[in-house]
Amino acid sequence: IIGNRIVASNGIYVSTDANNTEVRGNINSGTTDPNRGISVRSNFNQIVDNNFYGSESWQTYPLPTRGLDVRGNYSNFTGNMVAGYNYSIFLDNFAPYQTTGNIFYNNIFNTTGYLYQNSISRDNFNSTIRPGQNIIGGKNIGGNYWTNPEGNGYSDLCDDINRDSICDEKLNLTNAPHFDPRVEKMDFVPLASFRPIAIYGCQNITEPGIYVLPIAGRIDYVPMLHGDY
Repeated sequence: IIGNRIVASNGIYVSTDANNTEVRGNINSGTTDPNRGISVRSNFNQIVDNNFYGSESWQTYPLPTRGLDVRGNYSNFTGNMVAGYNYSIFLDNFAPYQTTGNIFYNNIFNTTGYLYQNSISRDNFNSTIRPGQNIIGGKNIGGNYWTNPEGNGYSDLCDDINRDSICDEKLNLTNAPHFDPRVEKMDFVPLASFRPIAIYGCQNITEPGIYVLPIAGRIDYVPMLHGDY
């Protein structure tokens, strides 16, 4: 399922017999009842580089709306934007479905609630840290960017003292509704807000990045490469 634009539908549905499905580069907006961006019921899928936008009705919908509705195993969710739902991720364990071994990393979750779980599964909410441009332009790939419509979500406000694009503290998701205390759910390396580096006067730039140069009461954004000064 690649490169589609889906408007005012029930979202994308990956059925129980559709293992090893690739869902890539789709834009799903204005989803209606039951207001899910994508429902994944099978295993070993690649859900990559999609945009899932819920409809404005999510605020009055009688049941929790969710961007990623997952009831399968060992799927990879990366590079996705999820916004406009009550919850970014819904993990379910209702028979005959189960949920375990999925990985969610390098996504943007822009919702009021992040995780709704009805499962004791062991899923992963980050990869190991590795160099590379992440989904918001930072210099390391690791976990996810956790924001909200007000712009004051975890990733927006977290400390990043060493400017490695990773929050200095992990995000504990086990306070989500219906969580099972037997299994912790953490993003151990959530992405931090992209913060340009301020420079004052002439100096040697020792690493690539976006730098701010305050000039005459304003701030100019000056992209500089390694070794420029």
